[in-house]
Amino acid sequence: GKPQRATFYGGIFKVTQTRGAKPITDLALVEPLAKCPKGKAKGKASVAAKKKKSRKLWGNGKGSFRTTGKYSAATVRGTKWLVTDSCAGTQTRVTKGSVAVRDFRRKKNVIVRAGKQYLARKK
Repeated sequence: GKPQRATFYGGIFKVTQTRGAKPITDLALVEPLAKCPKGKAKGKASVAAKKKKSRKLWGNGKGSFRTTGKYSAATVRGTKWLVTDSCAGTQTRVTKGSVAVRDFRRKKNVIVRAGKQYLARKK
């Protein structure tokens, strides 16, 4: 097929590729996250409270690429975008172009254009 190029940075991820006539290169966020707090805790901060509460991955390029977080996946449409996982959910922010976001919980596809963002909520 046509040459494809993208740059990914700012996070730890695992690269895989789908099979078939039009394969997609998938970059899944794999950096460990702390357990999310279930309520307001009083007293000293626990070890989990000191761990990283979010993970992210920037992408910039055009081709068959997808970045996958815990609650959604963003498929490239020639753009620059950021995917961030946190206790609230997976947020996709687009700074140039547009991406197609698949919300796993709502089973819905959303197009996110430049200057916009979409949060796939945990619950």
